[in-house]
Amino acid sequence: MKKISLFIITLLLMVGAVAQDLPAKRAEYPGGIGALMQFIQTETQYPPEAMAENIQGTVLVEFIIDKEGNVTNVNVLKSAHPLLDAEAVRVCRAMPQWTPAQDGEGKYVKSTYQLPFTFEFYDGKKDKKKGKRM
Repeated sequence: MKKISLFIITLLLMVGAVAQDLPAKRAEYPGGIGALMQFIQTETQYPPEAMAENIQGTVLVEFIIDKEGNVTNVNVLKSAHPLLDAEAVRVCRAMPQWTPAQDGEGKYVKSTYQLPFTFEFYDGKKDKKKGKRM
């Protein structure tokens, strides 16, 4: 049996606007993308039940940053497993207030973000033939 030493959260930030037009200035997490990645890595806990059952996968979560910068309407777009889904949603709901997006006139507008959370086990070994982690 493989020893589980670490789990990896893959973060890829995708953005779209709620309205037809993209905002002139996107919403920003306090401290920027690096701070967002740090928050997610620090806040996310691999659910013990999922770990015990060797459950892995990617959860795609979508949420809205409202005009005040609050994270709202957190929704799972792509499910991996209910335990992993719940953790990804919990982390998104725990985010602090963002700087909201702005339109071309400088008015604050809603914007939609999508974040994938990849939960996987890593033991530090790599299968050289397949190029995959074992």
